[in-house]
Amino acid sequence: MVNNVIKLLYSDVPYLKFRACWILEILICKHPKIASPHLDTLISIFYNTDNNSLRRNLTKILFVCQLSENQLEMILDRCFNQIQDSDIPVAVKIHSM
Repeated sequence: MVNNVIKLLYSDVPYLKFRACWILEILICKHPKIASPHLDTLISIFYNTDNNSLRRNLTKILFVCQLSENQLEMILDRCFNQIQDSDIPVAVKIHSM
């Protein structure tokens, strides 16, 4: 099931991406271990997306996951860049802190 929801994060339809990510947020925040096999994919999407809704929700998801040092470095790099970027909405910045 998680695989199917993650596939929707690649959709060309913005509201499908947002809703899929919202579902993942609810699932993973309650059961963080289900994210383990998908962490590299989620981090890649987080690092490369320009969709602010995905950025916000993925930050919440990744916050509750057990990450390797390398994964954490990638996420921190992206979060610091988001905080410094004046075009990023405050809601995204808050979750990047």
